[in-house]
Amino acid sequence: MSATQLSPVTVVFAANDYYVPYLSTLLISLVNNSDPHRTYELIVLSEDITSRHEDILRSQVERENISLRVLDVAEAMEPFRAQLKVHGHFKIETYFRLLLPQLLPHHHKVLYLDADMVCLHDVAALFDTDLGDCLIGACKDADTAGIYNGVDLDLAQPNKKHYMDEELGIKNPYEYFQAGTLLFNLDAWRASIDVNEVFQFAQSREWQLLDQDVLNYFCQGRVLFLDMAWNVMFDFDGIRISHIISKSTPELRKDYMNARKDPFVVHYAGPTKPWMDPDCDFALFFWQYARESDFYEVIVHRMLHTSLNAELERIDRDLKATQEFLVSVDAELQRYEHRPLGLMVKEFVYQKLLTPIVERATGNNEDAKCKVRTLYRKVHPRTTE
Repeated sequence: MSATQLSPVTVVFAANDYYVPYLSTLLISLVNNSDPHRTYELIVLSEDITSRHEDILRSQVERENISLRVLDVAEAMEPFRAQLKVHGHFKIETYFRLLLPQLLPHHHKVLYLDADMVCLHDVAALFDTDLGDCLIGACKDADTAGIYNGVDLDLAQPNKKHYMDEELGIKNPYEYFQAGTLLFNLDAWRASIDVNEVFQFAQSREWQLLDQDVLNYFCQGRVLFLDMAWNVMFDFDGIRISHIISKSTPELRKDYMNARKDPFVVHYAGPTKPWMDPDCDFALFFWQYARESDFYEVIVHRMLHTSLNAELERIDRDLKATQEFLVSVDAELQRYEHRPLGLMVKEFVYQKLLTPIVERATGNNEDAKCKVRTLYRKVHPRTTE
């Protein structure tokens, strides 16, 4: 089949107006890696993207073979929004993709990409994947598998094994998928799953990973697993590989590390993003395309503003800690106000400076502590008033 006879490549995103600068970077990366002989239909699900920002996005990416439109989902979301839970860095937009079967009734298949990604390969190759009767195509989640197996980190996902086995009801935790890249078989969804049922399940409690957990629950046994190169999560804060994926299964670790060598889509999954930390893992890919965006200056301005605020907050914390220390020093000095100056200084140094150092250095070794105290008393014997 020639390229002109192939179906248009429909790619869907979800974003609010604030996220438009980062979405623009993803769109530019997708367009720059597209096939000039294929047709691409880009759809952004949103409730508040302004017409001005939509026009800028369209001017950046539209070509003879590439179109872009913003689809307002406010009305479709209205029956569900009030009872949906969000937490952490997640936003309500993550739920928009659950509406795809009804939002796009004439589409048979769509590719969904999270907005915090960049494409390094033509997504048409992924879109052309035959899903058969599977509901979805997705990449296995080595990250979740590692947390399931147990990690020594506070990731706001407590008791992951019990949660996935007993609460979410995932039969095979090592087939749990990451929802940043999803190839939806909309015909299969409409034939077997009621959107209202999906949202009722989503609203029933605060799921740890929100609609990603919901999608995993409903799609069990009907997932076509994709090459992990289509959703390569960056090494978040330098701990994802060493502390989390290292605890995953050998097969998933191998798949992830192989995918890193030649990623097709990079996913900045986590609360830290390259527009917050330009030195983070895979940040160069983001900035390569961000420089081509009409929102580049906005991205840089926000990053500098965020960095400055973080530094001011750090200084404020340091000042408060210093103030608390000085208050404690003043209180100690007042206790010794009527004692000989030599005793005041010696005892203050001993109690407030040397004792904590000795505690850290000797730990639970009482013999060592005794020797240090004896030595100090030989040099500075106690005196009485």
